[in-house]
Amino acid sequence: MPKPAVTIRPAEARDADALAAMWEAMTGQHIAYDAERWDWSADHAAAWRKEFHETLDDPDTICLVAEDEAGEVSGYALAAITAPPSIWATRRRGEIGDLFVREDRRRRGVGTALMGAALAAMKARGAEDVLLRVSKDNEAAIRHYEHHGLRVVVHEMYRRL
Repeated sequence: MPKPAVTIRPAEARDADALAAMWEAMTGQHIAYDAERWDWSADHAAAWRKEFHETLDDPDTICLVAEDEAGEVSGYALAAITAPPSIWATRRRGEIGDLFVREDRRRRGVGTALMGAALAAMKARGAEDVLLRVSKDNEAAIRHYEHHGLRVVVHEMYRRL
């Protein structure tokens, strides 16, 4: 099956509904991996929409969407440029918070296009390295990130008190 053409562009306010629906699907995936760890607030979707609109004006936040030939949003990437604590080296860092592709658009190069564009955008804004967090059970995402040169350096651990 040929891969559909996809355009990567900066997110706009008009993308809020599509991205919120994808974020909601992603929260469901996280809950399926570990319902205890991922404890979302009752109004998490509304809170996410508010934060999304705030990120559009933040020069250190990168939000990209993948759009198909019909103008439909297939996925998105949300990243930020951060400065490390003053005790660390002074490199600027890119952090990928979200990278999500709709289930019906996966394995078609959409995630690869989003990841490549996100890495390029972070580098263009002065980031010298990148980090992200991924569920230990999300094997497809782990392989995807490894394909882009990322490697495990820390295991995040969790316990409810």
